[in-house]
Amino acid sequence: MGRRPFSPAKWLAFVVPLIVVVFVASHVLSVSAAGDLRGHAGRIERLGRRSQALSLVRGDLHRMGMSLGQAEQGDRFDRSRFDALRASMDANLLRLRIQTEPAEREQSALERDVEQDVRRAEETMERVATLLDAGDVRGATQIPSRKAVFDAEGTIERLTARQLEDAERESERIEDTDGRIKRVSTVLDGVAAGFASVLLVLAVNAARRHARLSEQASRLAEERAAELEIFAGRVAHDLRNPLANIALRAESGQKRFADQPNVVDEFARTANTADRMDRIIDGLLAFARAGGHPETNPSSVVCNVLSEVANDFVVEAERAHVELVVEPCPATFVACPEGPLSSIVGNLMRNAIKFVVDGPTSERRVVVRTALVGDRVRIQVEDTGPGIPTGMEQTIFEPFVRAPMSRARPGLGLGLATVKRLVEAYRGTVTVRSGAAGLGTCFEVELPTATEA
Repeated sequence: MGRRPFSPAKWLAFVVPLIVVVFVASHVLSVSAAGDLRGHAGRIERLGRRSQALSLVRGDLHRMGMSLGQAEQGDRFDRSRFDALRASMDANLLRLRIQTEPAEREQSALERDVEQDVRRAEETMERVATLLDAGDVRGATQIPSRKAVFDAEGTIERLTARQLEDAERESERIEDTDGRIKRVSTVLDGVAAGFASVLLVLAVNAARRHARLSEQASRLAEERAAELEIFAGRVAHDLRNPLANIALRAESGQKRFADQPNVVDEFARTANTADRMDRIIDGLLAFARAGGHPETNPSSVVCNVLSEVANDFVVEAERAHVELVVEPCPATFVACPEGPLSSIVGNLMRNAIKFVVDGPTSERRVVVRTALVGDRVRIQVEDTGPGIPTGMEQTIFEPFVRAPMSRARPGLGLGLATVKRLVEAYRGTVTVRSGAAGLGTCFEVELPTATEA
């Protein structure tokens, strides 16, 4: 079996979903990591607030014990200051309790121990304070208030140590999460680089394949165009020889049997048929040759070509009682050779003369005008015929397409297709529009200007 051709579409069908999956997974991991970081940071923040409240409780407890100790040594006991410290301590205990979440059971148990020891120390110190208020210093010294304070401070130290451990543990978890994010980021960078490399390879291969296919298509088109032109020329030559003989014999027959009207009519019909066949062959040959490549740096004088083509149609216009007018044109060169330009203008003039007789008015007039618009030459062929049906402004230029009113007349529908192919081959445009109420038709051709040949 031969090697299967490389298909970028199949690779993309595999790679693109994989990219989507990878980046969705990375997004999920990023969101999860961000949630972990917020959780760790929140717990560290709560530990900090609880540590601050615990530190304030210990400070108030210590200052209350100091005030009692100084009073026991003979200093004046300041009851108001003692009560203020006690109120502050109670408030800080309440803050500590509020800031502890129910899920933190171990922390809650230790904080309950702290609160119990602090309350016992507080009750002991209150008894001492009451004796000091009564002036019984000796009785106050008999109560072990210092031991109660030391026990409460020891419990506070254990809780403080545990909070520090928890904070260090949360910091380690933050470092682990940060490391995980960095590892995932490194992997994603590698994956992105890999995908970019794959897409680059796919793009390069696709571009090469497109260039190769374009080159093959261009070469095939050239070969087909050359073959078509050779074939069309051969067919035209082979058909025109017998047609020329038929036309010659028909003309001779008309002269020989001039006194027999019926025979003359038959020969005239034969001559007309031969002439129609010759025109059809001309159309096929022009259409085939229109597919060839244009010349390099073509140039022709617009006015000269219009004048020569108009002269060829003078007799035909007179027979159809059509007024053919070629308005004065600017002396300019157009980037199109005389042959193709003659075919373009000739097809448009022939169509206008052919169909103007079907117009809704008695006026039969075909006007050819030229104007210089920037760096382009605009040629208009306008008639007073029936106009183009709505919706056929584009399809009328396709091969073998004919408007309904033209189907009763001879032709294959290749004239306008030939015009379009020739105009576009020389970097021009051709459009058509009908007048008001569908009266009259105006074909407009624009071609680039050229320097003098």
